[in-house]
Amino acid sequence: MKKLTAMILMLLFLSGCTVMNHFTGRDRTGTYITLGDINDIRYVGVNVYMDGLIFSSYELNKENGTFNKGEVIWFKVPISDSPYTQEIEVDYGENPDGSDSSLTNRMDITEADQWVSVYLHDDFSIELSDFK
Repeated sequence: MKKLTAMILMLLFLSGCTVMNHFTGRDRTGTYITLGDINDIRYVGVNVYMDGLIFSSYELNKENGTFNKGEVIWFKVPISDSPYTQEIEVDYGENPDGSDSSLTNRMDITEADQWVSVYLHDDFSIELSDFK
């Protein structure tokens, strides 16, 4: 059982993430981060915790240019229908390699079981926008 769980987690880590032009969470799974009025962000990541321990972590960077205000970033982060507490936080930074990045506050997403939409404010706090 432990080997199967480890294999599933490894496959989830390898699945990656994509940038989307608009929010389409109602027919997808994962995590959607909408960027507020933020400048010079070239690295965005998301960490999901289950029962206080890191469950999954994904990142996206832009070598040339920065993410735009209002841009929606979709991460193929699994959201579990498990009864355990789930939390999410966003990792962000100016360096595309993620060095010197910072973390936002954590938000409880335990009630979600398919997708989560998060808004990253200009003060680098996150707010849960919607979920299913």
